[in-house]
Amino acid sequence: MFDPSLEQPIVYKTLSNMIKKGRIPHALIFNGDKSTKREEMVRHFIKMVYADYFNEEVSDSGVYKRIDDDSCLNVLYIKRDTKTSISIDSVRDFIKDANISSLEEGPRFYVFLEADYLNQSSSNAILKFVEEPTLNTYIIFVVENLNNLLDTIISRCVTLNFRPIQKDALKNRLLKKGYDSNILDILIEYTQSEEKIESIINDQSMMDILNLVTDMFREKFEFDGSIILYLNEHYSLLNDSDKQDFFLSLTCLYLMDVLNYISNKENKFIFNEETSRIKRISLMYPKDDLVSYIKELIEIKTNINNKKSINLHLYLDNLFLKMEMKIRG
Repeated sequence: MFDPSLEQPIVYKTLSNMIKKGRIPHALIFNGDKSTKREEMVRHFIKMVYADYFNEEVSDSGVYKRIDDDSCLNVLYIKRDTKTSISIDSVRDFIKDANISSLEEGPRFYVFLEADYLNQSSSNAILKFVEEPTLNTYIIFVVENLNNLLDTIISRCVTLNFRPIQKDALKNRLLKKGYDSNILDILIEYTQSEEKIESIINDQSMMDILNLVTDMFREKFEFDGSIILYLNEHYSLLNDSDKQDFFLSLTCLYLMDVLNYISNKENKFIFNEETSRIKRISLMYPKDDLVSYIKELIEIKTNINNKKSINLHLYLDNLFLKMEMKIRG
């Protein structure tokens, strides 16, 4: 369950103080990436305002449930209706709704969940509404990048910057769902999106990639095999860009553990079950070589994410060949 005081304590305290002092801005910007629980905070904030408006706890009245399942008549969510933008027609519908009396008592909220996609004409149409607030009516812009909003809108709003979710809070919540602690340590370093972590755990092909990363190092450093040959046998697992990104990211994290051991930072280990093997690998490479390998992996990963046409298989063969040759040297 989302706990705003733990997961976004600064934002939560700021919103609570606004309500307590009776100074709720009519226009707010919730700025942060998708993993920061912005939408959950939107719903929690709306409930807080409702409780203040009625001067009582209203959780038993059914209002909270309607807010959670998006059926509250006083809360309208606006999303992009094309691949590239929130159209002017969607904005006009929102303005029309704002000018009609509500059938439900209480404050009204208009939430642009993908405000990054407001185009120029849509933004200009909203501007008048932002400049001329209506009593007990609030507008919230949810964005990933504040620079995507017009300066004229930003200047008329109060901006709240959402920080990355605290990893401990995220892990504790996922542990309560029965997930393995060691796997969570790895995945939380890859993403702080709870939804994405659960998706990975429940996708056997992704878990096979996680095992591939540890197994290919085990093959080399326990059985005197070859990282290259082992990867080639299992390369079919990396059959799309998301899986390639996952593999490259985890390989970087694994080598970062080796680097942290060399730097006497064992408390920062991610692959906790690999500690003994990581210690052995640390004896094989100078620190500068490990930094170089990690940089190469990051560069490959960047090229993949930027949709550059590269031969990933060849890149990885060359990288791991250098690693194996270094051991032989």
